[in-house]
Amino acid sequence: LSRPGARMAGPAAAARPSAPRAAAQSAVAVALCSGINAAATFAVLIPPVIFLLTAPRPAPRWRIMAWWVPAVLLATSWWTYPLLLQQKYGTSILPYTESASFTTQPTSLVNTLRGTENWLTHLVVNGKPWEPVAYQISTAVLPTLLTGLIAGAGLAGLISRRLPYRRFLLCTLLVGVLIIVAGYAGGFGSPFAAGVANILNGPLAPLRNLRKFDPLIRLPIALGLAALLASVRVRRPRLAASAA
Repeated sequence: LSRPGARMAGPAAAARPSAPRAAAQSAVAVALCSGINAAATFAVLIPPVIFLLTAPRPAPRWRIMAWWVPAVLLATSWWTYPLLLQQKYGTSILPYTESASFTTQPTSLVNTLRGTENWLTHLVVNGKPWEPVAYQISTAVLPTLLTGLIAGAGLAGLISRRLPYRRFLLCTLLVGVLIIVAGYAGGFGSPFAAGVANILNGPLAPLRNLRKFDPLIRLPIALGLAALLASVRVRRPRLAASAA
């Protein structure tokens, strides 16, 4: 520190993991996502990319990215290669399953922020909800008010400038909202809904269940809610926590 521009040394610098180690740790987390659904795994790979792009300038973002990409490819190779073989030699079931008109019907901005944009939770078969509990959470008055309150509190917490990694969380939330709401054609819907529906029914059919990108919204809202609750000062925190 005796000369200008010298790098800071000490416990903080020593605690920072190296780029290969950080990439390997992230790849292990990606491997634990399993291979049951490639689109869902692809969705959760977006926040790490946003995190690296919004990292402070001194961070070795591109060096970490250079290690992270091959590490993730290696962690997912056990199911990506068979998936490519299935795509080439197998029979696609996508033409016989749900279409974009079903998957994007409940993806309004309100439902997206509440976490009730999954089309299966709104599905009614033979006069009965396909998922009764999820249907009540999505459509009943009291759950709608409570989930709206929770989402609003999470958004309020994201406004705080004292929130760590605020830029990363806001960018992640914005990307998630833009992806999920892009295909909504209802009231106050997306002006690109028709074009998005054509794409989701065509080349991007594996991604037409846009609800799989919900973690991009849930993570920022959850951390925003935690930040808001942490800023509240109560005289009896144990009693307040028990009541909550």
